[in-house]
Amino acid sequence: MYGIISFERKKGCNISSTYIKQISKKAGISININQLSVPECEQKRKLATKKYKHLKKSAKQSREQFLVDLAEQHSQIGNSTISSIISRMNQNEDLQASYRRIKIATKPYYGATEKVLLQDENSDSEEITTDKKRIEIALCNG
Repeated sequence: MYGIISFERKKGCNISSTYIKQISKKAGISININQLSVPECEQKRKLATKKYKHLKKSAKQSREQFLVDLAEQHSQIGNSTISSIISRMNQNEDLQASYRRIKIATKPYYGATEKVLLQDENSDSEEITTDKKRIEIALCNG
């Protein structure tokens, strides 16, 4: 956020300096943006975006490992209640992820008919078809 705002201000957009100071204070950034040129700002923004994308790929595993380590630290200290709470947090996150997967897998398809089970009139054989013309004929004939 800070990089985007400061870069936009460098390009000439109307952004308050106090707003930039507030964001830099929240983010813990001590870079003076006035000392950087526009290409340097753009380069720093690209590097930050690349780093973010790299870290985002491993964020789930990092969080799980962090929670496990935190629970172990508290159990070694003797805070078993905090350790059990952290373990429950990890289990709840796993449950939420599995519920999301189940919801997506069982979600009904509200679009057009994509396949139909057809019975041959001459024999007792059945076949599933995905051919659009045959589906349309089968649905019209009932």
